[in-house]
Amino acid sequence: MRHCVAVLMVVGILPLSNMTPAVVGQELPVRKTIQRSIPFIEAEGDGWIQEQKCISCHQVPFMVWSLNWANRRGFDVDLQGLERTNRWATDWINLTNPKRRKDAKEEATLLQENDAVAQLLIGGPQVRQDDQTVEADTSDDWRSQWHASLLGSQQEEGAWKPRGQLPLQKRPKRETHEVSTVWALLAVMGYGSSPVAESKSVDLGVIEKAKEWLGNDTAGESTEWWSVKLLLAHALELPSVEKWQVDLRKHQNDDGGWGFRCDEASDAFGTGVAIYALAHSGVATSDSDVQRALKFLITSQKPDGSWTVNGTKKTANNQPTATATYWGTCWAAIGMMETLPKE
Repeated sequence: MRHCVAVLMVVGILPLSNMTPAVVGQELPVRKTIQRSIPFIEAEGDGWIQEQKCISCHQVPFMVWSLNWANRRGFDVDLQGLERTNRWATDWINLTNPKRRKDAKEEATLLQENDAVAQLLIGGPQVRQDDQTVEADTSDDWRSQWHASLLGSQQEEGAWKPRGQLPLQKRPKRETHEVSTVWALLAVMGYGSSPVAESKSVDLGVIEKAKEWLGNDTAGESTEWWSVKLLLAHALELPSVEKWQVDLRKHQNDDGGWGFRCDEASDAFGTGVAIYALAHSGVATSDSDVQRALKFLITSQKPDGSWTVNGTKKTANNQPTATATYWGTCWAAIGMMETLPKE
């Protein structure tokens, strides 16, 4: 059986065929690999903002998430640019397509864009100043409002609906629906860097309705599905965490990575999200499967700091796309950072 998805971000750029025993036996250059990816993430993200002028569910939220986390971990980032991006990304009007902004309303827009809202709450705009981590926006008003909106966009049956082009991905629509639901549920629970729910208890009914809708009848075809189910089990402190870790490991490919789909070749998207889920749920960086995944990312990184990733939509016909490459590169960085020692 082909192994499936994992996501990391590393900086060694040796082709796999040129990887020497010395590299394998030494400490992996994870920090170096992450640092190499940052200029690509900054430049391509800025380009998207200037050209598309829209946050989008796959672009700016992951730019914000990866760069904020890099900053908190002491990597070299453009602080002025990061603060500017954080402010832009948390202005609700930028969630709307520029062509539809004339008649856009804040409340309706936030309710409709729950995927981006969830990811931005998790990514958490913060900027390091004088070795202190502080909010880039001195007011938490956006957090409270977006958190309330995300709670309000939960459907009656307990799910959160995937938006934009997410339903067009090359996996069952129900699976994408479940992935969006788990990310939203994690965000309202105060997961990641979102501090809102940490001080405000979330109605247990919200969690129970989502769990009931998710059920136990599906088995994902994508690495992201297996990864988010592991993250949810960990967040809820369920006894099934180890089982989900084992299930995710079963989909790891022989080269150490995971693909977007579990039956596909390894890529940065799948590998990054898988590494992130394993590390966040307590698997040690020294674990052999995590080490294999890191090596895959290190040896497959391109000279410009990115990883080439095939499009996640069915219409991409398994060919690389700029969107998937950027998305996957951010996920590789996020996943790799999760394996570093905590501050």
